[in-house]
Amino acid sequence: MGDLRYNVKAAWNGAGPAGEGTLTIGDEVLPYSVPADMGGKGKGASPETLLISAVTACYSATLYHFLSKRRLPVSSVAVDTAGFVGNYSLQRGAYGSGGGRTMHGGGTEAGGGR
Repeated sequence: MGDLRYNVKAAWNGAGPAGEGTLTIGDEVLPYSVPADMGGKGKGASPETLLISAVTACYSATLYHFLSKRRLPVSSVAVDTAGFVGNYSLQRGAYGSGGGRTMHGGGTEAGGGR
């Protein structure tokens, strides 16, 4: 079995929360920016939602795989995931400065149907 490689190109324009960018993944172009509630433009996805989305996509595909492998009657899996950023303050400085923020995932539920 060989190694798998995944390429993503990011282009960002503008300083801090005033900026915005695009991610190019294969033929798909996805806009992203700092969320509006963090002082950004709120255009497209945010790095936080992209992170939660990646984890959710991996979990749902893996869950479906193992349910099918155990020959359980499943035709689809739906996963609803929530994440939150703790210890964030707009008064503390620019987005991306580190500043003691923590990100948590939680509230994941999965269900299958026939």
